[in-house]
Amino acid sequence: MFNIEKITLDISYNWYLLFALVIIGITWTLFYYKFTIPQLSKTKKVVVITLRILVLILLVSMIFEPNLMLTSKIDKKSKHLVFIDNSGSILAGKKNSYAEAVPELIKQLSGSSINSNLELYTFGAKIQPVEGENFSPRFDEHSTNFSSIFEYSKEIRDNALSLTIISDGIITEGSQAINSAEKLGIPIFTVGLGDTSIKKDIVLTSVLHNELIYENTPTQISVSFENRGFINKNVDIQLFEDNILIDQKKYLINYNGIHNLLFDYSPNKSGEKKIRLNILPLKEESNMSNNSKSFFIKVLNNKIKVTLVAGSPSNDVSFIKNTLGNDSNIVFSSVIQLRTNKYLNNTQLQKSINETDILFLVNFPTLETSSELINLVLQKISTKSTPYFILISPIVDPNKLKQIQSELPLSVNKVSSGIIEGQPSIINDESRNPILQNNLQNFIQSWNNLPPISLPNWEISVKPEAKKLSKAKVNNIEMNIPLITTRTFGKKRSVSVLGGDIWKWKLIRAPSGVNLFDSFVMNSLKWLNANEEAKQVRIKTTKKFYASGEKIEIIGEVFDESFNFINDATVQVEVKSKNNKFDVGLSPVGNGLYEGIIESLLPGDYSLSGTAFVESKKIGSDNGRFSVGEIDVESINTIADFKYLSLLSEFTKGHFFAIEDVKGLIRNLEVISENNNEYKYRISEYRLWADYRTLLIIIFLLGIEWFIRKREGML
Repeated sequence: MFNIEKITLDISYNWYLLFALVIIGITWTLFYYKFTIPQLSKTKKVVVITLRILVLILLVSMIFEPNLMLTSKIDKKSKHLVFIDNSGSILAGKKNSYAEAVPELIKQLSGSSINSNLELYTFGAKIQPVEGENFSPRFDEHSTNFSSIFEYSKEIRDNALSLTIISDGIITEGSQAINSAEKLGIPIFTVGLGDTSIKKDIVLTSVLHNELIYENTPTQISVSFENRGFINKNVDIQLFEDNILIDQKKYLINYNGIHNLLFDYSPNKSGEKKIRLNILPLKEESNMSNNSKSFFIKVLNNKIKVTLVAGSPSNDVSFIKNTLGNDSNIVFSSVIQLRTNKYLNNTQLQKSINETDILFLVNFPTLETSSELINLVLQKISTKSTPYFILISPIVDPNKLKQIQSELPLSVNKVSSGIIEGQPSIINDESRNPILQNNLQNFIQSWNNLPPISLPNWEISVKPEAKKLSKAKVNNIEMNIPLITTRTFGKKRSVSVLGGDIWKWKLIRAPSGVNLFDSFVMNSLKWLNANEEAKQVRIKTTKKFYASGEKIEIIGEVFDESFNFINDATVQVEVKSKNNKFDVGLSPVGNGLYEGIIESLLPGDYSLSGTAFVESKKIGSDNGRFSVGEIDVESINTIADFKYLSLLSEFTKGHFFAIEDVKGLIRNLEVISENNNEYKYRISEYRLWADYRTLLIIIFLLGIEWFIRKREGML
């Protein structure tokens, strides 16, 4: 049934030693059960002796780390897998001859000697099997995902001799996944479609912006575009808010390569804003689909109440106070402790803390901090889920800090005396974290080059639901010290900085005038204030921009007040455009999730508003926006990437072919078929000593022995 050809059992040490220990164990067991009180029947004695011997054999064997290897013979069906790119980039900006060449290639493959071994598929956003040699692809899928090919092939690789990909090599979704391709263990042949020559073009490559900004607060949008072939030409770059032109700049391009410019943007109303950057096309431009980029910015209400609570005056307190206090969008107050029950210019302690939206805790709590103040802060952040920023400097009292430790992103495990000097070392995966962002081109390097600050010499661990943004670097050696940490837990959000003297960061200015200290404090404030996770009902589309004709998927999440899943809610979503309005009901799929599909929509901007009810009781509502038909990612880049296709074949011991060299491809596939053995072998290895099932067997056998001994009164 399993076609097992060979069974091999290996151990890490000497077999003779294992046998000797097993014999000793058997001898000891026989002696142990030779005389029992009370006396057992012969049958029961044989059973308990057998159970004990099996347990001892298993236990002794585990010490020798046994590995079981099963060699299975697999009947190979000798399939050649062929994947045909069905995405829109094949025809975008190219000649129709490429569309005609693909059916001809399929026809020649089907007419060759390997016809009976062929399995044809199309790929784009997903994999689809192809039936019949007269198939002609439509080239209408809205994305190209190579990694999906390798994921799909992984399941059928035992039956595959080779894999052939017919494509232009342009990836618009997923990754290049060359490692995944190598792991398949079969040669991958690629056939190139398209034109690799660079034509005159202006490409809007990237837009840098804040995802969250405040109403009436100026910000900048950084635009980068690439010039390919135009010299001494003026281009017009436009900035739109909700399809209304709000700014336009003229820019002289006099060299090939990347150009950068900034737009000032100050929204005058809160809400979600659709922003579009557009470069007006030049006469000789080859592709106008890559001249535009759109995105959404969330504009928050501008007035927010922030209270700074400090265990003692310090430079950090002064610098953070100045940064927050100078922002006209913040209603700022402070509670600065001078000594026990004595505060600087604040006689309304309870009111300042209870009425705030966000807390900034600096050098808090110290040895002199009163229990009253600690309890006020603890109640505010635990009961009312108030977001907070905390700076834990060496002057913080670790014993009093433990009174609020349940709400912190960190846990203090061990306290030692002394101070450590450390610099930030940003974790690579967090390079796009909004808290760390600023307008510097190499802002991660700027973070890592900041002056060292004073760290408490404590042993700290990060809680499972927290996320470490930066470690500490001590004497240029990265340590596992959580310098900057965030935590999102239900409705609660917090940012912690482990260290004091961060005011030194204020003294370092980048050449462009960016103040990293101020941007860090303000970005932390924005992140704390944008607590989307606190919503009991969340409604959104799977992405913000869809191509024309693409299915729109709406996802809903519904929770109760304790953020437990609600699976029996009625979720209704209203979708509106400028000229149309309709309702979509979302169906439950489990774990508080709901989904709905809209087959297709006309191009335009859409808003959605969803509400969830349980037995006619409103749980909550949410809204959002999305756009259809504005951007077709398949037409943005039309230059075929034969370099990637060649690299893919090279790494997998295949070969790259031009579309004209179909005969060369067929010859290679025929040679592989001729050299194919009837069977292939697969070796499966099981580490018995590390397998949980072995432990379960030991426990089971001991349990039966104990049961018999108990029944016979031997215990």
